[in-house]
Amino acid sequence: MDIQNFEVGQTIVRKGELNDEFFLILSGQAETHAAIESAQQETVPLGRGDTVGDIALMYAAPSEFTAVAIETVQCASLNRHAYKIITSRAMEERRQRYAALLDHVPYLSCLTPEERSNLAETLKEGTFSQGQRLICAGAPGNWIHIVVEGTLEVVGSNSNVIATLHEGDCAGHIEFLYGHLSVANVVVSSETAKTARIGKRMFDRLIGTAREVMMHEIEEGQSYEEYRQTMRSEARPQEDTTPAFDAPPLYIQSTLRQQEGSMRQKEESETQEE
Repeated sequence: MDIQNFEVGQTIVRKGELNDEFFLILSGQAETHAAIESAQQETVPLGRGDTVGDIALMYAAPSEFTAVAIETVQCASLNRHAYKIITSRAMEERRQRYAALLDHVPYLSCLTPEERSNLAETLKEGTFSQGQRLICAGAPGNWIHIVVEGTLEVVGSNSNVIATLHEGDCAGHIEFLYGHLSVANVVVSSETAKTARIGKRMFDRLIGTAREVMMHEIEEGQSYEEYRQTMRSEARPQEDTTPAFDAPPLYIQSTLRQQEGSMRQKEESETQEE
């Protein structure tokens, strides 16, 4: 990594420009400026440990904000090539670790190694404390959690523990499969718990044949009897109409669509030439 210094008032990254560097602030203070509405501007302070330029570098998109030093700032910087090498290596190590975890998830045993590998690449890791609620009854289901470490409890409407989840167990998949609001609370019961989670958009894209296996277990398995009773009662949950939120930021989506369109045109052109 290189070390760069920015004096007061000097711009670190500029809105609308495609920066080729990622910055980690080592010392000093900076702030970002981004328009949130036509007549408003949001300012966010930055200090030691904060990063600048990583999202734009990751998605090859113009910066959405301008970052300016408000006192002398020292940064460690990586160029695009070095950043991709480091992040690719870290992503590969994480992918292998999660792929090994997915091998032990019963619902996903029907997926091919390639499908499990693709799924592993999308998982996001999180660590949670005892008593923390990961899924709230009556709320939209945002994530499927796969337990990596620790234990979770599925708690029913009468505060009864329906199930205890251990390594390789899933929570939140029912809501994704059937499209309704969450039917139970899922709470961390161990001192800490670590999960690998996936959002609905990627779940729908990557889950493949495992969908039928999951649905069969839910409709026939003994551990889901309380859920089936709930769905047959007047207390059945409402449909979840909220959009999937695990898409890239809005300002990046248009860039990604343009890139996808360019790739399709290139593929069509190559096909015609053949």
